[in-house]
Amino acid sequence: MHIVGCTEISPSEASEQYKKEADGAKSTINKNGLIKMTESINKSKADIRAKTEDLPVTSNFINSNSRPNGKKGTESRQLYSIASFVELYEDNIVNNDSQFVVISKSKISLNELFVKSQNFCFPYNEVRIFFGKALIETASFGENML
Repeated sequence: MHIVGCTEISPSEASEQYKKEADGAKSTINKNGLIKMTESINKSKADIRAKTEDLPVTSNFINSNSRPNGKKGTESRQLYSIASFVELYEDNIVNNDSQFVVISKSKISLNELFVKSQNFCFPYNEVRIFFGKALIETASFGENML
């Protein structure tokens, strides 16, 4: 696995890596697990394996994953690339309304994560992925402007 932004990866390798990361995420989602949006670490290899975490079990939520110590074992997986999130978002099998994405300790859905570029109502100061057509303009500065 290459780190995100690696200049030595070919386009076909990158596409394969994003698909592999998204497939692992789908497996975690199918087990009612969580996907953590994580900033890429600058290592030679990225770890995309699933991990099991202990979460407190509330009295109204006990299932077969519950443990005797009052904790629930839940699978979590870290995703580093936006392309992997796009792959999940565009997959018809994944429920985009289900809240399984974790960003800064908040759970949100893919529909909350992805914001249409024409939308003028979006959460302030929160991580979101904007998509769609955009108009890009360059600023023209006068002689006396820095």
